[in-house]
Amino acid sequence: MYSVESCNIINPITHPRHGVLTVNQVVEHLVLFGLLSSLVLPPVEVMGLGVRFTTFTSSILLIMVVYRTSVLSKFYMHKSTLFLVLLGLMVFLSSVVSYIVLNVSFSIRDFLESVKYIQFVPYLLALPLITCGGFFIKFRYYMLVSIIIFLIVGFSQIFRINPLVHMLGSLYSEKVHLQTMLDGGRIFITGSDANVGASIAFFFLLYLVIVSFKEKKKLYMLLALPMVFLMMMTQSRTALLGAALAMVAYVFIVEKMNIVLKIVILLITFAVFYYLILSLNLEYVILGYQSFMSGENESVNVRIENIVLACDRFRKSLLFGWGPAKSIHETVIDSEYALIIQRYGLLGVTLFTSLMIYLFKVSSSSMKGNSQYRFSGIILFLYIVYSFVLMATNNVFSGYQLMSILILLLILCLKSQSIIYNPKLSRQQKIKRHRRTILGHVIKR
Repeated sequence: MYSVESCNIINPITHPRHGVLTVNQVVEHLVLFGLLSSLVLPPVEVMGLGVRFTTFTSSILLIMVVYRTSVLSKFYMHKSTLFLVLLGLMVFLSSVVSYIVLNVSFSIRDFLESVKYIQFVPYLLALPLITCGGFFIKFRYYMLVSIIIFLIVGFSQIFRINPLVHMLGSLYSEKVHLQTMLDGGRIFITGSDANVGASIAFFFLLYLVIVSFKEKKKLYMLLALPMVFLMMMTQSRTALLGAALAMVAYVFIVEKMNIVLKIVILLITFAVFYYLILSLNLEYVILGYQSFMSGENESVNVRIENIVLACDRFRKSLLFGWGPAKSIHETVIDSEYALIIQRYGLLGVTLFTSLMIYLFKVSSSSMKGNSQYRFSGIILFLYIVYSFVLMATNNVFSGYQLMSILILLLILCLKSQSIIYNPKLSRQQKIKRHRRTILGHVIKR
């Protein structure tokens, strides 16, 4: 079992000739590219299926891990990997039970659902090959490039720049979302729909704001402003509610300040968002709120019907649910809560609840102390809070794109704990850290 207290594994593979990438460095690039590409790059069509680079990279990482294991004759697996394996087995078991007990027709698409979880296993198996400081440095570069791509795609949709908007829009989402955007409606940026696009924007926004606050980076704060604008223009009501709840959690739980000041900050923030909604004329948000108050919001009513139907099916198969059952049930369920209880029953409720508790625990541990890597724990904590709201109308764990965010933040938190709880850094690591500190002072001056 891999321990997060070990920052590096020293072996000949990680120390080749000068100018040649080590196995560790290659793995770090693959992990970051694989997970962040899911957020900003479009899927590739393979046999009629939209496959993301996350899946392709997963296969390469698995080969790298197997190679490393064969050379060192040792196998390391962090306990977090077990959650993904169990989720994959959950899909398989629920599907088989539904075929035998509920007479559901066989469909290979049911078992493909397990790929959504299993594909992330190699990313966590690669944890021992990820160095502490080096990975965080690469992460910042990859995040900056990803944010720039995200902003370019987003503003091409805002200004409907031809032919860029048609070309990119058709690559990222379905025709119905593309046409809505072209007609001047909601943008989806790099997400498969507007809610997913808003969630990706929220993740980038969290990173930019928190790092700018903690490290006084003015560039990050400047980039945060257009990110707020793009998130608002998705007109995702769920995302705005989730962001509001995350803001409350940040002020009252993460930040330590006077209670009166906390309330004042929240009131000012909510007032600014309210003004932006009105000034940007976000009709989808405004009309959605009005129809919700009158009980005529079709989107909300559909979600409620999904949950009621899921509960009815849940009562018929309490333990294992119906499985994906794509031959007889809806292939898309716009509520992860409904999806879990319908497809996986009490088994799914237990596993997903355990995973959420584990993620909260990891984020809490990473937020301790004054480490420069503490931001990863704060972002994971706030994104989980945000996800509680988003799961009412969208899929987080069952979605290809948003699951990548959680896996990336989990890896960052586990590696940050390696630094926080391992004071015995090597002499080389101390020298590198000292050089970065001096360089940071020079840049500030």
